[in-house]
Amino acid sequence: MTIQCLFIEDDLDFLEPTSVLLSQHDIQVTPAPNLHQAHQKLKEQLYDIIILDLNLPDGSGLEFLEKISTQYVIPVIILSADFQNKSKVEALKLGAYYYLNKPIHIDELVAVIQRTLKMTNTPAHLLNRDATKGAPQWIL
Repeated sequence: MTIQCLFIEDDLDFLEPTSVLLSQHDIQVTPAPNLHQAHQKLKEQLYDIIILDLNLPDGSGLEFLEKISTQYVIPVIILSADFQNKSKVEALKLGAYYYLNKPIHIDELVAVIQRTLKMTNTPAHLLNRDATKGAPQWIL
C-alpha cells in the first residue's frame, strides 16, 4: 500500500529531490510550500503522515502543529534545520512523533516514517482510497 504523505517544506531544493527519493520507497508525497497550501490540501485529501518544517514563510510550524492536532488524527514528523532543544521539546509536547534535523539521509527518514505508522493506528489506514468511488469510504 502506498503511504500518502503531506510534506510541508518551503525549500524546494530540498523538497523536490526528497520527494523523488521517498517515492522510490512507496511514499507518495503531496508538497505544500507554505501553511496556507497545507491547510487547503488537508481539506482535499486524507494523509497517512505529515512531514513538517518549522520555519515557513507564512507562519510557525509549531503553531500549525498545535492547530491541526485538535482537528486531525495524523502523525506528524518534524524535519527542521532548527537545532534548538526548546523547539524540539515544544514540538514533542504538541504531539509530534519525531523531531529530525536536516540534513537527513533518506533511509533514516523512511525508517522513521515506517516506524511512526507502525506505532500509530491512524484512521487513514482504515480507508478505501478507490478514486472511482468518490470520497474515501470507511472499511469495516
